[in-house]
Amino acid sequence: MYQIKIKGHLDTRWRDWFENLTITHTKAGNTILTGEIADQAALHGVLKKINNLGLTLVSVTPNERKTKMTKNLVQEVPEAIKATFLQKSAGVSLLILSSMAAYYISQAWPMRPIALAGTPIPDGFGSLVLTTFGAIILAEILLQITLVIGAGAVDKASAKQEIASLKAQRNGYGMLVAGLLMVIGLLFVEFPAFCMANFAMMALLLAEIVKFASQLFYSRKVD
Repeated sequence: MYQIKIKGHLDTRWRDWFENLTITHTKAGNTILTGEIADQAALHGVLKKINNLGLTLVSVTPNERKTKMTKNLVQEVPEAIKATFLQKSAGVSLLILSSMAAYYISQAWPMRPIALAGTPIPDGFGSLVLTTFGAIILAEILLQITLVIGAGAVDKASAKQEIASLKAQRNGYGMLVAGLLMVIGLLFVEFPAFCMANFAMMALLLAEIVKFASQLFYSRKVD
């Protein structure tokens, strides 16, 4: 972007002659040509036309402000949407755990009437627990490996990121303790074993979900 100032008022019909530059008249009796000029050769071509018309050149000013704003915007947008490895890892883990918790509930809920009818542990419950944990572990390993390969060299976590991780672990541990205390309390009211097992399982899953959700929340605050 350039602003070329020439002495006197130039008729706007010369706009096509000057590569479609915008022609603006000032109160001081000057004319300003404004617009994009591809390179130095094109700039010299415009200046040669001004000379051929017998016009007096006052100044040539590159409009650096707009250029810098455009460059900054282009640079800032990727930074705004760029996530750290810690955030990607927490996001993947949160997605896996939430999906497996939904799967577990959908499979365990139909077993509830059987358990309440007198069967302490319905058939298939043990395999459901093993399948859920096995799927979580396998998915975590595969997706975390994919993240590491895609990220290349992983930067060392900063002190603020480490604090965010510690806070997230604290929240997850608090959720786990609360869930296990609830299961222990149910022992004293002769709650069905199947229901207590479900409470323990959900306490474990929720503790991990809370931990990774907190990790995402705290890590975004320190960026």
